[in-house]
Amino acid sequence: MEAFSISRLDTELGLIRVEGVWDPLTAEIHIQDLALFTQDGWTDVPFWLTEQEHELDLLLIRNAIKIHLV
Repeated sequence: MEAFSISRLDTELGLIRVEGVWDPLTAEIHIQDLALFTQDGWTDVPFWLTEQEHELDLLLIRNAIKIHLV
């Protein structure tokens, strides 16, 4: 597993700041820290990682991470 940190990731949800680890061989991604850029600046949204209603959001973010890292 390799650590990654992306300070500005443009997604369908907006600008995301994300940190985590990924396996380049399997493209498995584990997100450890997540923030969304809002009108008030960066807002931490770590609860997205545990709440079921944000599963689609996380899927979109993981796909954007894969594109960015590869």
